[in-house]
Amino acid sequence: KILMEDYSGHTCSNCPNAARELDALIDIYSKKIVPITIHVGKTYARPYHISQAPKYQYDFRTETGESWNNLFQITNLGLPKGMINRIGVPNSTHGAEVTNWNSIVQSVASDEPDFGITNSSDINGNAGSVDVNIKVLNDIQGDFNLVLCLTEDSIINWQKDGQSNIEYYQHNHVLRTVIYDDKLSNEGTLADGTVIENNF
Repeated sequence: KILMEDYSGHTCSNCPNAARELDALIDIYSKKIVPITIHVGKTYARPYHISQAPKYQYDFRTETGESWNNLFQITNLGLPKGMINRIGVPNSTHGAEVTNWNSIVQSVASDEPDFGITNSSDINGNAGSVDVNIKVLNDIQGDFNLVLCLTEDSIINWQKDGQSNIEYYQHNHVLRTVIYDDKLSNEGTLADGTVIENNF
């Protein structure tokens, strides 16, 4: 899987180009891509003042998205920007230009994963909790985090696209909340085949 974080904003006129590039990569790589669109910052993601209603009243931002933006300083690099598997963090090159996304994805597409959710029974949820069972796929050492996000597709709302204000724009892969973002329960040396069970 390839994690693609698209940092965006509803008044960012170039951000729909990033969304189109992300969709093109999904068309090519299908379920190998894990897309998250994260609306951040006070410039391009902030809702308009109520006096300008109905345009841009919706607030797509999340607390965790803002926290990640503060950590990775993405809006300081200019939107749209993306991170692919968080390559380059914490170097200043981690915020990738949209024109580079395809080549970066190609460079990591054949990488072997160290962890997996091996079948549909390894992640289950209901209204009150979610179980996530992770299988270690190689003998590895180190400290690892688990990040469990909820995203939503097909949110119809305003978006700038070039010079146009699109009232019925379809926002996809939108970060809605982060259920967990912390250390895995097991750390240090992890043996191939180990299953790490988590309940949130």
